[in-house]
Amino acid sequence: MELRPITYETATAFAVEVYDETAGAVAAGTMSHEGRQFEKAYLGPFLRLYNFWGAEFYGVFSGAMVTLHVASFTKSPRKNAWGRYVTHYLAYTRPTARAFGFASHGEMDLQAEAFERGYDRLQTLCQSWLGVLYHGRLRDQIWGANDKGELVIDSPLHPGPWPDGVPIKARKWNTTGAETDDTTLHAILTAPDGRFRASPEQADRAIAKRAERRGHDSNVRGPEPYPVSNRAPSATQPPPRG
Repeated sequence: MELRPITYETATAFAVEVYDETAGAVAAGTMSHEGRQFEKAYLGPFLRLYNFWGAEFYGVFSGAMVTLHVASFTKSPRKNAWGRYVTHYLAYTRPTARAFGFASHGEMDLQAEAFERGYDRLQTLCQSWLGVLYHGRLRDQIWGANDKGELVIDSPLHPGPWPDGVPIKARKWNTTGAETDDTTLHAILTAPDGRFRASPEQADRAIAKRAERRGHDSNVRGPEPYPVSNRAPSATQPPPRG
């Protein structure tokens, strides 16, 4: 599998392919109309908006394109101790290619590239149960939920050192002064009127797996070196910055 930069036109062509696939799945009875609407919600008009904002598009290829990543690399210089941010808008794998690790491997390559380009942290929002599993696999730091019930993620691209407290991009939605603990995360994931509406058993499994990957430390992403990637490190990769 390989992560490659792609054009907006390639991204929209991928979206059309997915629309056709999901239409076929509905006709075959393997996907509901509601399921197809869920898939469509992450593509279409939002791609035009991301393009308008100047985001960059990437595809993960395993023969054909299987995953679409969209991220915005801010142009501003480092202004504070939390450094420069990448905003990750989308990681979408076509339904027929899920559960093979395409999105997470592509994300690690994208984070490695961001690190090489001088970025320090990544910010994004988690909006679905698939996203919960995805960010758990990546060991991302969660700092609460916003007013839409989305999980607020602000995670490092290198080991720091970092200041104490809540990262600057997450402070609007965090009043505790610390990363979201497992009890609070469980309550968010299982809230009957929330976005995720997981069963207690589903939430327990997701949180336990996340803790296992993170080394059971709420503020350490795990024992692997930064950035974690499925590609060889670049010869130009800079040392971690404080």
